[in-house]
Amino acid sequence: MTLVALGFRTFDRVRREHALLLTCVCAALLLFNLPHAEFSGSALTFLSNNSSQDESEVDAALQDAATSALAGHEGAVIVIDAQTGRVRAIVNAEGAYAQALMPGSAIKPFTALAALRAGLIDEDSRTVCPGRFTGLSFSLPCVHADHLPPFSPSQAIAYSCNYYFATLGQRLGRDRLISTLHEFDFAQPTGIATEESAGVLRPCESGNQTLLAESNHVSEQADCAAREGVGESNHIQATPIQLLTAYTALVNGGALYQPQL
Repeated sequence: MTLVALGFRTFDRVRREHALLLTCVCAALLLFNLPHAEFSGSALTFLSNNSSQDESEVDAALQDAATSALAGHEGAVIVIDAQTGRVRAIVNAEGAYAQALMPGSAIKPFTALAALRAGLIDEDSRTVCPGRFTGLSFSLPCVHADHLPPFSPSQAIAYSCNYYFATLGQRLGRDRLISTLHEFDFAQPTGIATEESAGVLRPCESGNQTLLAESNHVSEQADCAAREGVGESNHIQATPIQLLTAYTALVNGGALYQPQL
């Protein structure tokens, strides 16, 4: 186990309020759509509090539910204990370990954390969303309702606001999000399997490779950073197990565990 030097007391309040939401975001990426009756709040209480329950029976039930959830769909399902790093169930191990993809909106809590650390936002910051982010060569609509009140960081995560995180990506620039992701071991194999993709993590190009649009003084560099902020950049690619391991550190207070089968 390593401890991530998070330094995010402000983010901790967001984490407490939205720990379940963050887990659901990651689960959605993995096509983890368990029926409500199979994964209800009472089930969560049972799993965490009833220490006498046979662990193998619990694992078997989780495995059955995960297998049923993914049936007929592409993707992977992983269930992990955030307090220990122990994998409780997995479906399509090859997809979970060997294929790195752009994380999409699952990256947004890490974008928020990087911005909190950089002092660009705090828990009381508010941002009005116009409904779409438009860059030089990259435009992305928001899918939440229009004309909502200005978003706090936690609300922006809850609504998965593309404008909010794309503009944060621009403000973070070339290195700050990448630096935060390095601390969560993005682009590092987790060690869970021999045939495991390391993923991709690299900053936007700069210097002579940055093109400036003279008409509006917006650079390709800004679009690259915006894409990274919403997880739509080839510069950031992660396997499901890497992403889920990073999420466990967000919801357990900063402990980055090596996942164990």
